Amino acid sequence: MDDASVAAAPAGRLIVYAATFLVSAVLMGYEMVGGRLLYPYFGSGINTWAALISVTLCGMAIGAVAGGWVIDRRPSTLPPALIIAAASFYFSWVPVIADAAIGPLAARFGEGPLAVLLGASALVLVPVTLLGTLPPSAVRLLVRSTRSAGAMAGLVSGISTAGSVVGTLVTAFVLIPAIGSRRITQLFTVILAGCAIALFLAHARRRE
Repeated sequence: MDDASVAAAPAGRLIVYAATFLVSAVLMGYEMVGGRLLYPYFGSGINTWAALISVTLCGMAIGAVAGGWVIDRRPSTLPPALIIAAASFYFSWVPVIADAAIGPLAARFGEGPLAVLLGASALVLVPVTLLGTLPPSAVRLLVRSTRSAGAMAGLVSGISTAGSVVGTLVTAFVLIPAIGSRRITQLFTVILAGCAIALFLAHARRRE
């Protein structure tokens, strides 16, 4: 299967666009949730947010490189589907990870920069890395020709950024006050599972 398979299918393109928006919304929404999960151990000061932002950016960078490498070798929606499914599985365990990892880290290392970075990494690095693989994958899947590569990269970046803005605002202003941080991770698990299923169905449809 070549990279033109998704580009030629309107339904497949729509799925990739929607998944990019939703995954980016979850990614940035989870950063807001991460701040709440770290708060009981490290407070909500500048150190906590500096650690969260830094770990998030590192995860996005690793994910972008890894996602581009994977999609070049298997240009279909199957790799993103599997990666997003793995992220969904991780999110289902976030409350357990928060209780099991952050408390012992804070007890052992105190509240200094190292402890905050380790706590943020335990919560954020893996899922953000997994979710960060989608934007470069989307560009590779959606580009029809080299002439449109720049425009498509810009469009995917715009959709991803819009999703990030929506995810940040909705999580901070609506979801956290309404349902709390731990239930939000359950909601994110469902959203990511839906994205993974849609990407897998797009792959199965193209094979048929």
